[in-house]
Amino acid sequence: RTALHGIGGAPAVAEDHAHLGLALAGLAGATGQQIWLERAVTVLEAAVERFSAADGSFLDAEPSELLPAPSHQLTDDACPSVTATMVKALRRVALMAERPDLMERADRASSALEPVVAAAPRYGGWALADHLVRDEARRGLKPATVVVVEEAAAPGELAAAAWRMAPSGTALLRGRQGTEGFGGWFAERGDAAGPTAYVCRGTVCFEPVTDYLELKDPLWRRV
Repeated sequence: RTALHGIGGAPAVAEDHAHLGLALAGLAGATGQQIWLERAVTVLEAAVERFSAADGSFLDAEPSELLPAPSHQLTDDACPSVTATMVKALRRVALMAERPDLMERADRASSALEPVVAAAPRYGGWALADHLVRDEARRGLKPATVVVVEEAAAPGELAAAAWRMAPSGTALLRGRQGTEGFGGWFAERGDAAGPTAYVCRGTVCFEPVTDYLELKDPLWRRV
């Protein structure tokens, strides 16, 4: 969390792990470089090991001599709660890396936030948003993974449209043909006809899209 002249100070807390995991996942999706996704997985696995609470939520920090009673706040304040942020990070990385175990861990943490949503939804905005995504999933709009295959270094129209129009909970990846890592998302997917987007929801993958004007339909199609 802090260091001065290379000497460590206060150790990272759960909030640091959660937001760093989200940032690394975003970087991985934008660049197509698997190293960032690997680091996101490492950070989140460490957070699960160090900060898990008995009810499935996450402690704010580990108990220590300075903090004998663990801090455990489930409501949002100026920032989202640690548990809600971990849920978002775990879900995104689970989709990108094809790690169902991380998705299951996110489900446990999300369930631990149900009392907050029921009793004081204004203090659980991120938890409420996740519950709405889960409700949409039960009605056929499961969180999707969008894979944009393009050779250009900078995102093109397809990637920009996907980031702009995708439903909440979507995981977005872009990279060159043959990109390694990311589970099997880039396997046998190419851009022979130019930049191509592949939208998959659960075990269902829709037809490839090459025109960004046609991307909205698969992004929002229920299965």
